[in-house]
Amino acid sequence: MTNMNGWLKLHRKALENPVVMKSPEHLAVWIYLLCHATPQTYKGIFNGEETDLSPGQLITSRVSIAESFARKTDIYKVQRILKQLEKARMIAQKTGNKNRLITVLNWEKYQSVRPQERPQPHFNRTSTAPQTALYKEYKEEKEIKESFNSEMSIDELWENSDRSDGYV
Repeated sequence: MTNMNGWLKLHRKALENPVVMKSPEHLAVWIYLLCHATPQTYKGIFNGEETDLSPGQLITSRVSIAESFARKTDIYKVQRILKQLEKARMIAQKTGNKNRLITVLNWEKYQSVRPQERPQPHFNRTSTAPQTALYKEYKEEKEIKESFNSEMSIDELWENSDRSDGYV
């Protein structure tokens, strides 16, 4: 098994996906697949042979998926969910005698990390922070932007900013 440390991206559009949001079990299977897919090339054993797994692939079984949940799920329900994800072209799978090789389709599109990515300020977020704190953050943003020449690039603004919280 690959190193399970780190993070992955889960796009908010998943909440609009009728297959993923069909039931709590559907969402749980989808998140299981995302969390267990390898983030980089990895060697695994599939059908008794060493296989090079590409990013977004995993070797698992219906039993492993079903038993991973706090409230164990029926393996036949897991099978139906995997078929629905496959039909929706979210995954591809090859079945073996004891396990299956699953590929999360479009993995690179959604999980790649581009070095130039920087968090963007999001002022319309739901937050437990008081509105005054959000206003203060907005005001600081505005002051920083105004303190630099408006023709500076975003990268130059970032480098010249003394803020360490990820906002420009």
